[in-house]
Amino acid sequence: MSRTRCVCILGVPLNDERGYVAKALELHDWSQCVLSAGSNIFVLPYGEVSEAQRQAFDEQLTHNDHFLQRGLSALLNYPGLITIADMPPGPSPALKALTGLADLHLIPLLADSASMSTLAHVEKQRLTGAALNHKHGHYFVINQSDSRRQVSRDVTSLMEEKLGRATAWRDPS
Repeated sequence: MSRTRCVCILGVPLNDERGYVAKALELHDWSQCVLSAGSNIFVLPYGEVSEAQRQAFDEQLTHNDHFLQRGLSALLNYPGLITIADMPPGPSPALKALTGLADLHLIPLLADSASMSTLAHVEKQRLTGAALNHKHGHYFVINQSDSRRQVSRDVTSLMEEKLGRATAWRDPS
């Protein structure tokens, strides 16, 4: 007898293709695409999209200053709701569009040499072309700091020294 195992992220099965991006151009309120993922946790998944849909979405993010605000308005105005946007690393039209809406930015960095270049991009405002946040600022989470590895210790120490109070959390692995 075979059993199928469901792999989930925040309670949403990985094989669930629903999302807001495929419908973003036709819907004015993306909250219709929110999925419940358990007790008081809701997810607005990106969803499965064609290349043409992704390009059209990115085009709107790039050229329509109110596109994201319009789609997320119902969610952003919900009292007491904390919204976390999980973005891919590096510059993107979505990151640039979200920057003006965010109250705070948390930037996860690994305790490795590659993350040092990400840090340089943030400092030189290369992620969005401007400061990341004018409201409550931005903070860094140093993730997977392995005290057994010299390079990890060195990078963690350098980041903590360089970032000072902007370090929100250091997660030892």
